[in-house]
Amino acid sequence: MIGSPCGDPGLIVAGGCSAHGGKHALGIGEALADPVTEGETRTPLQFTDVNRGF
Repeated sequence: MIGSPCGDPGLIVAGGCSAHGGKHALGIGEALADPVTEGETRTPLQFTDVNRGF
C-alpha cells in the first residue's frame, strides 16, 4: 500500500514489499518522492490507496 492515511497530506506511508516486491523499489521510491518534491505523483497509484475499502 502507498498513500496518505485518512487523506493527511503531511503523511505518506508505503508497505507490503516482500522479496518479490523489492524489484519495484525504484518505482516505489519515485512515487513516494514525487508528492514531497512536486506536490503530486506522476505515477497512477489508485490501486495502492491505503484508504481503499475503508
